[in-house]
Amino acid sequence: MMKLFYLLDNPEQRQVALIQLLSRNQQGISLQTIAEKLDANRTTIKEDIGRINVKFSELSSTLKLTVTESVVHFKRDTHTAANELYYAYLKDSTKYRILMYLFDHGKIDSITTSTYLNISLSTLERRIRELNRLLIDFHITLKSGKLVGSEIQIRHFFLQLIWFSYPYKLTETQFNTPKIEEIVHFFNQRQQPLLTTIGTKKLMIYLQTVETRRHLVSPRLPTERLKKLTFQSHLFQQIHNFFDNQPTFSHMHFSTNEQKLLYLFLISNFCFDTSHSQVRHNIMTDAKHCIPVWSLQQSIFNQIKIRLTPYKLTTDFFNQVEITLIQIHYRAVFMRGWIAIFGDQGIYDRLIFLPEVKFFSHCRALCQQVVDLLGLADNDATTLFSEISGRYAAIFQLAFQHINYQLRIGCNFGYEDTMAQIIINRLQQKIDARLNFKIMTYQKDQQYDIIISNFHQTYSMQTNYQEFVMLSPEYDTDFPELNRFLEQAYFNKLKSPSHYPMPR
Repeated sequence: MMKLFYLLDNPEQRQVALIQLLSRNQQGISLQTIAEKLDANRTTIKEDIGRINVKFSELSSTLKLTVTESVVHFKRDTHTAANELYYAYLKDSTKYRILMYLFDHGKIDSITTSTYLNISLSTLERRIRELNRLLIDFHITLKSGKLVGSEIQIRHFFLQLIWFSYPYKLTETQFNTPKIEEIVHFFNQRQQPLLTTIGTKKLMIYLQTVETRRHLVSPRLPTERLKKLTFQSHLFQQIHNFFDNQPTFSHMHFSTNEQKLLYLFLISNFCFDTSHSQVRHNIMTDAKHCIPVWSLQQSIFNQIKIRLTPYKLTTDFFNQVEITLIQIHYRAVFMRGWIAIFGDQGIYDRLIFLPEVKFFSHCRALCQQVVDLLGLADNDATTLFSEISGRYAAIFQLAFQHINYQLRIGCNFGYEDTMAQIIINRLQQKIDARLNFKIMTYQKDQQYDIIISNFHQTYSMQTNYQEFVMLSPEYDTDFPELNRFLEQAYFNKLKSPSHYPMPR
């Protein structure tokens, strides 16, 4: 995968890493710890803090890094988003500016570009070599002043680059022409818009990419590949009729192949609002006519269903999983490369909190199956692994939000009511949030899955329960073992037919 911040020089990469590190540790971090984690000395880190604060001052008077007794704190405001911070760095990066110059002008020549960027010819050549190493994942290269490769891949690259680097509010102003507005209006004019809000922004970027490249470089579409792509749904027919019956779009050359490519990008970039059953039905209809996508879809979806069957999830949830997988698999079949913005500590890595450890191996097995079915080379396999493993992990994680079984926990403490309630409140905060549970004061005429107490006794009125006796409810000593105990009990209950409702 291409990490977005590889477009920065080393000092700026380190400064962004410092911002991300502090974002994850709002209580502050010592200068020494930061220096160790970022492999730099304290003097360098202090200089970085000064440079970061200069960047911050361009965005907000409140944003600031402060140092108190050798501990660094991140003082933030309530209106600046992370992508605005990152863009403040990217927009001044030589490699990023080269790419955006290519986007705006279609090609570069050494003299003009080096003058525009205020760098020497040797520096420009070195930056181009560095860029080409990053572009390998996308199967494109910068050669003789132009991007060379499949038009699908070039558009895919620019959509990802702009999507992950531009602040949202800048996207709305930079890519909002009257023609684009008219197309967006077609997709969203109805009572139930076809696109999500995010999908609409991606459409705007894609349309501007199409128009800019058509005007500057006369791109060649992969016609043979697109001929084999059959879309027969009512949704695609609506799109086809719209472009064919609008003479105002003739200058954009929205041929049938362009319409297919637009539809493919909307699906593979998760632009459609799939909460609407008709949208899901149309995308499903078209997927069935695309053999590579459908064969991948059937194989992976069946494997996920098998792995989640013990948890008796609802039909509605599996419908959601199915349409999500179709979008993932369109992307896996037709596009190569992706851009990671969070590095090694981002949202995909936060999915380490999967409900069961075995789901890690499930995700890896599914990814390997995709790689094998698509026959990918090693580099493509590694890149695809890094993208879709997170997407599959998200499905397993979301599954547990759709389980409608709650672990009933009764608390029986030998304390007066007020003190017992304080301990119950503390338990509520400390029990693993992955578990769906309800905790309450023990009542002997009620049934519980778990009874937590600070003394052992037999509960003759309970028919199927487990007991956990806390060593010391006043302290945190018991919580690691309690959470392991509750996790095992929870998953055992989920797999027990006598304790679980059937899917709706």
